[in-house]
Amino acid sequence: MNPLYRNDTAGEFPASWYAATADLPPQRPSLRGNQQADVCIIGAGYTGLTAALRLAQAGRKVIVLEAHRAGFGASGRNGGQVGSG
Repeated sequence: MNPLYRNDTAGEFPASWYAATADLPPQRPSLRGNQQADVCIIGAGYTGLTAALRLAQAGRKVIVLEAHRAGFGASGRNGGQVGSG
């Protein structure tokens, strides 16, 4: 089993206060068939979603692809570090 998914169920939030109280939208359907877009963003973490939002606000048609759920990887965990030195 992929260690990234060991404590998770695909597409679902783990038990938490957030998951119990959030008004979560329904899961979006998988992408099927041919799609046209100006930009395709791979990954729905903070960076990918911010890029998609800014591009959409600028009038671009954007598709975001995510293997799990938005914010699943490092954006949903303490996984990002910056070393300045």
